[in-house]
Amino acid sequence: MLNSGDSRSTAFLGRSAGRTYIYTAAHSITSTDFSLLSFRGDELPVHSNPEVVTGEAGHDLIRFPFRDSAQTFLEFASREKIEEKPEVFALGDSGAEDILSTLPGRIQGVGPHKIEVDCEFIPGNSGGPIVTKEAKVVGVVSYATSNSSIWAKNTQHEVRRFAWIPADNLEWVPVELDKLAREPATIEGLWESHLVLIAISHVTPDDDGLSWSDDVTIDGRMLLDQVFAEAEDHPMVKGLFETNGSVLTALSSGESELEGVRSFLRFFRFCADLAEDQFSEADKTLVSSFHRKKLADLRPLYEESVADFRELAGAFDKHHELGRSLSSFK
Repeated sequence: MLNSGDSRSTAFLGRSAGRTYIYTAAHSITSTDFSLLSFRGDELPVHSNPEVVTGEAGHDLIRFPFRDSAQTFLEFASREKIEEKPEVFALGDSGAEDILSTLPGRIQGVGPHKIEVDCEFIPGNSGGPIVTKEAKVVGVVSYATSNSSIWAKNTQHEVRRFAWIPADNLEWVPVELDKLAREPATIEGLWESHLVLIAISHVTPDDDGLSWSDDVTIDGRMLLDQVFAEAEDHPMVKGLFETNGSVLTALSSGESELEGVRSFLRFFRFCADLAEDQFSEADKTLVSSFHRKKLADLRPLYEESVADFRELAGAFDKHHELGRSLSSFK
């Protein structure tokens, strides 16, 4: 049983290349403050930093080197055995109730890195092993998806459950625990910046202040007002309202709207630069395949937003008639 911050999940002892490791899901590690307890209640010590799978395939896997040779461990099934789609069992702490559950099922599909099973695992099972009747590990529980489409209704595809194959040929690299624990926050910060960039692109500055439509939905999930409220301390949000405040003050003092336009153009460039720097820093620091896949998914969204902001600023540079008044931003 793995407790990490507010996260509760499952881990197991596995043997690879003659060494024993504690395996779990990478998404289970959300804090440097975590504990491992056996289902008999014994605490399992962890003396080393973890290892993660590299690359951008998205492997939701992590392991800690384990030194106690007296403990019983699991071994991994061969690829050939996995492709036979045998009867399997998902073992773990279903619902995070500190109870070992055994959930039967079969392998429904096999891919290069993952398997799909119909074992009805739920939160708490993440990181737990999926084993054959011979106790050979075929996968590590990762996630489930739901599909409300009429085509998926009452079929095996309405809810689908996936696990990563912990093959011996994966490239594992050590990573400092505190760096790994910061990776979820890094992705969360990038996602927040993505939503903020979209929200700002829906705002119109004019000589009366900032205006936007009350029913604008950002990325199909949040109203624009909600984005600004939840990200009120974000540098781009603070910069937007600070820029607007200084422009209105300048206009009331008799300065031209042209200066106000230039202030907003500087702000747009600030947003583009900040977004690029934030993404570049994440690209340098993220190690785990699980979070690098999320980074890869965000990359085209970031590139599009940054390009839009730079194109807007460039348009005002090339066509000076656009920059004569704040109303031209409309």
